[in-house]
Amino acid sequence: MVEVISASEPQSAADYDDRTTAAVKSVLIEIGQVLGGFRGKFAVIGGAVPWLLLDNEEMPHVGSLDVDLSLDAEALDDGEYATLVEALMGHGYAQRKDFRRFQLIRVVPATDGGSPIDVVVDFLMPREADIVKNSPPIIPDFAVQKADGAALATRFYQYVAIDGAMPDGGRNRVEIAVCSIPALLAMKGYALQNRLKQKDAYDIYYCVRNYPGGPGALAEACRPLLAHDIAQRGYDYIAGKFDRVDGFGPDRVRTLRARHERFGRPHGGAVAARCLRAGGRVAARAALKVGRMISPRRSNPAGAYERLADSNCPHKDHRLWRSMARSWADLMLVRPRGGVPNTDARAQRTARRYLP
Repeated sequence: MVEVISASEPQSAADYDDRTTAAVKSVLIEIGQVLGGFRGKFAVIGGAVPWLLLDNEEMPHVGSLDVDLSLDAEALDDGEYATLVEALMGHGYAQRKDFRRFQLIRVVPATDGGSPIDVVVDFLMPREADIVKNSPPIIPDFAVQKADGAALATRFYQYVAIDGAMPDGGRNRVEIAVCSIPALLAMKGYALQNRLKQKDAYDIYYCVRNYPGGPGALAEACRPLLAHDIAQRGYDYIAGKFDRVDGFGPDRVRTLRARHERFGRPHGGAVAARCLRAGGRVAARAALKVGRMISPRRSNPAGAYERLADSNCPHKDHRLWRSMARSWADLMLVRPRGGVPNTDARAQRTARRYLP
């Protein structure tokens, strides 16, 4: 089945930012808390999986703009699945007319003085699942979306501890089921085959590049899934799209990575974070400077400074890093030569985020 991607769907890394990824993380923590009684009956899938399981400080994942949940149709009869959805609705998750029937939206208040962030939660289930439909539906105008390969997520998953802020404040730590990387790859194979979204190929590349032990270890981890035809087909789709250096898959990765390196997260940020944990503010500031000098268009120091302010290290100074973020945002409004106002969309977003 072909999935149509709307014009508003993100197609480059410039559309992914730390602010939205942080909101997605807070929603995942809240979902883990609210749906604690449904343990083993759903799993996180989609673009959040790589940074939950593999995020590499030296090669940070671009993040995710939404949350995808695969529901176990066998474990959840129609009444219980409705109870799961209603539990979230009771905590601020709501439907909207301009969104699709399988989506709920959680509005996350901004912590940086900016506008609230809408995090979309998609509810999916295996395409081959056979469930009894109530007439009329238990939840009006709501229906779970069927997806290829989704059955693998609730068979091959692991529990991941997530610690951080809840959407409405307060810190929490939960464990939530996240589909395994081999299961994600199979599902991404179907996505790569049936739609045009740059990040599908990027997620595949990121998983292969960053899997612990390398591609050989990943191949061994995928081996048990070959007993399932849906996984085999998903892997075959990946093989077909990554069959040559100039093929569709590699080209999509290059396209997104090129935009990522122009607009994405700073390379100096990871180095600076390590310097901070080692005990040196001066070294951290130097690392960020070097990152800017090497490729000024490629870095986003404002985002790096905020990341440092929120990092878990004994030497952090929130006011120092936030002040530096505001200063850099101010500089971004004017191009280095000629004092011409910078109309670049990312510069404007960064400025709105950090300037009073």
